[in-house]
Amino acid sequence: MDSTECRCVGRSARGFWATGWSLGHTSDRRALRKAGILHRNRPRGRLPAILRRCAPGESGVVLSRYDGVRGYDWIAIPLVPYLYAVEGPEDVPLYADTKTVAFLRDRYRRKHLKDVVPDLPNGQRPGGNWYELVGSSYDRTTYGFEIETSTEQDEALILKLNSSSNHSHFHLLTRNCADFVKDLINLYQPKALHRSYVADVGISTPKQMAKALVQYSAAHPELRLSRFIIPQVPGNIARSKAVHRVVGSLFESRKYIVPSAVVSPIFVGCVAAVYFGSGGGRFNPRYGALIFKPRTNSTVCCTVRMYGDDCFRR
Repeated sequence: MDSTECRCVGRSARGFWATGWSLGHTSDRRALRKAGILHRNRPRGRLPAILRRCAPGESGVVLSRYDGVRGYDWIAIPLVPYLYAVEGPEDVPLYADTKTVAFLRDRYRRKHLKDVVPDLPNGQRPGGNWYELVGSSYDRTTYGFEIETSTEQDEALILKLNSSSNHSHFHLLTRNCADFVKDLINLYQPKALHRSYVADVGISTPKQMAKALVQYSAAHPELRLSRFIIPQVPGNIARSKAVHRVVGSLFESRKYIVPSAVVSPIFVGCVAAVYFGSGGGRFNPRYGALIFKPRTNSTVCCTVRMYGDDCFRR
């Protein structure tokens, strides 16, 4: 049986999620090692919403749920463009400022994604959330978790997504990007991923999905779980912050927890009890991870060990 991989990818938080509820973003990467899985080598004029198996030499795609991108529920973007908005790893810049990132994203959009994200009537670049399709590594650090899959499982996923309606019903609380990953991973390994009704008050979050996958893989060593980090590209764009769960975001945010403590110490005590009782802060996605190298599409064979506030607390 051919051996392939499924990679669950969690991105650290920026913007509103970083300053308020730093929950991050989750997507699902299908990767190639022996047989290959999904890749979208898109013929001109066809949308990136149909899947097929990888051809030799193709490095897979990132599948993710989006909100406000021409009404699609999910879109498949080749790995390197998704991370860096360029065609190949040799084109990845060592340093990128905001103007460079905007140029790279718009260039890739004009060449490959105009069917999904067309120009404005005056020919200018459109606004909206389409920028999330490409160049993710300029905005944030990404954490990946990889498990083994079979050819039969991959074919079942391709059939399911290609035969299902791809119309967006995005909802932050009940149908977000982490729910998308949960559904896909559970198609491979039933009941592997689940929500936490304590630490996340029932909302699917990237950190919960990663933690659940790590725990499930510990009980199923045949999945051969591995971890990797895709660092944020150096530049003048704000650095991404650590990903938290819902209760953890509230508890670790002075902006909310200090006023809450003044108004209702009992409420804060309950939040603290849930935070520590649910193991808040003990799961660190960096622990034991390798560093992804874009120019070789591989990981560096060294273990990342973090110290200080981000360290793994046993």
